Amino acid sequence: MFENDTTERYEFFLKKLIEEEMLYYIKSVPLKLWSGKELVESLEFFKDINIEKVEFYRFYADNLTKKDLKQTEVSIMYNGETEKIITLEQLKNDINDVRDRKKFL
Repeated sequence: MFENDTTERYEFFLKKLIEEEMLYYIKSVPLKLWSGKELVESLEFFKDINIEKVEFYRFYADNLTKKDLKQTEVSIMYNGETEKIITLEQLKNDINDVRDRKKFL
């Protein structure tokens, strides 16, 4: 699906998050995040792990709008492995960028 490009996979994560309006996560430090229902349900990695899901807008309101959490690091996951570690502030900015680009398409 991807040419082993971190940027492309991260863009996929963001688009799926916005499209499906659902986020999958494991409570840990850092918080581990996935998007894409089919991807999460199809991977063997997830069979024995207690993955929780939350509506995207709930996660946005509870985490991305809080000033005291903006420097909190999260792991963006792909195929069960950490793909990228970013702050909640960066995640919020990237989500907003994708939304803005989508408006102009």
